[in-house]
Amino acid sequence: MSILAVRIDSREPAWAKNLTFGGAATTVEALETGDAEVWLDNGQILLIERKTVEDLLGSIKDGRIFEQGRRLAEIRSDQQLSGKKISTFPYVVITGQMTQSMTHRVITERGETQWHWESVNSALLLLQEIGVFISYARDDKDYERSVIALSNRDRTDITVHPARDITLGDKKVEFLMGFPGIGEERANKLMEWAGGELYAAILGLTDPAIKLPIGKSLQTSIRTFLGLKDNIILDITTTEEL
Repeated sequence: MSILAVRIDSREPAWAKNLTFGGAATTVEALETGDAEVWLDNGQILLIERKTVEDLLGSIKDGRIFEQGRRLAEIRSDQQLSGKKISTFPYVVITGQMTQSMTHRVITERGETQWHWESVNSALLLLQEIGVFISYARDDKDYERSVIALSNRDRTDITVHPARDITLGDKKVEFLMGFPGIGEERANKLMEWAGGELYAAILGLTDPAIKLPIGKSLQTSIRTFLGLKDNIILDITTTEEL
């Protein structure tokens, strides 16, 4: 397969808008979904969301990546549900290096972060489970090559169905997954323990005197992540107490 044309989102940086993807016809315009639409000579379309490692971590923290993933997968899911031939394939292309430290923290080019490897891996698995494929580029300069390599893949008769419904779960769960060490499974356990109340889950995560169903060590790391000193405990105050 070869690339016929590429639509590049107008909010992309200048270097990305100037890419030609091997000499294909390119246009720059505001896209509703993703950072690039890659049109192939066999009629297939690749929807691509480009993420630097830092942007990936930030979008996991605020839940933005899951909404972006839902939109990317929605078109292909609609094609599957209507019985049409699948012609759209969604990808998140991560540019940059991300490794795991001996303490299971995420290491980026800026050094070791407070992000737990399990939390980031859980988020990437969730994206794949709702039908978005993950691909990697060494850095920004390798992004164009990575997209060309994706375009060369043979997707004939591929009928991969999402492992999960693309309707995302509770926003409270997504919020908790932004904390280091909190993957989807732990976030769900926390919300169950907290009776569905997000504030109760947060108080539990930050109070070492409270026993949680996900292990005590996480409370220490999350207190450090939030910058809470040993003599500080978060609490709820009602208006009647003021």
